[in-house]
Amino acid sequence: MVVRVSSQQLIESLTLGNIITALVVLTFSSFIVDFTWKPRYTDALPRVGCGGSFLGTLKNWVFFVTRYNSWVSEGYEKVRCTPKMSLASSLFTN
Repeated sequence: MVVRVSSQQLIESLTLGNIITALVVLTFSSFIVDFTWKPRYTDALPRVGCGGSFLGTLKNWVFFVTRYNSWVSEGYEKVRCTPKMSLASSLFTN
């Protein structure tokens, strides 16, 4: 069964509520995919941000725009202060 929808009907269905709902659903779905597909790194690697938990990932998403530059600087500082041998060996251990 094929349902034909005119362009006028499509335009009428684009209400502010439908657009906001679509944005919220897409953002939440994208967050779930991001959280479930991200790799799990060893605790020996230096971390920046709010942590690797579900709540930490949500906070990282929210603070990404405002804290990105400070996190980059913090990450460089952590890597610079970490002995190179232990950092490299931690990449290959489980």
